[in-house]
Amino acid sequence: MRLAATSDSFPLLPHEVAIELIAGLGFDAHDLMLFGNRSEITPQLVREDVGRWAGLIAERGHARGLPCSDVFVIPWTDFTAMAANHPEPDELAAGRALFEDMVDFAARLGAGGLTMLPGADWPGEEHQASLERAA
Repeated sequence: MRLAATSDSFPLLPHEVAIELIAGLGFDAHDLMLFGNRSEITPQLVREDVGRWAGLIAERGHARGLPCSDVFVIPWTDFTAMAANHPEPDELAAGRALFEDMVDFAARLGAGGLTMLPGADWPGEEHQASLERAA
């Protein structure tokens, strides 16, 4: 079994140092968490230059024998921002654009997966309606 650790497990360390620590602990890969307004490397930062960030993160990992196994993206500290099932068309479109950029980023990085939240239940709306929009 291959094991990975997320670089965000060490939020007080710069990303490059966290990757070094994960390698030193003997893990086989790393997960990259991009959390809007929270992580050192945010989705907004990556979106400024997807190719550059994919190359930089890949280089950091491969230099230490740690490929990226998954990119975990949370758009913002408020889980409703850019939610995959947002009821407002503008927010839904912004979330879709973020998703497309993160698919591009994960592919360029060579990550084995991309994880994002499915959305939220919305006030005044039945769970089934929110679920269907997320799907």
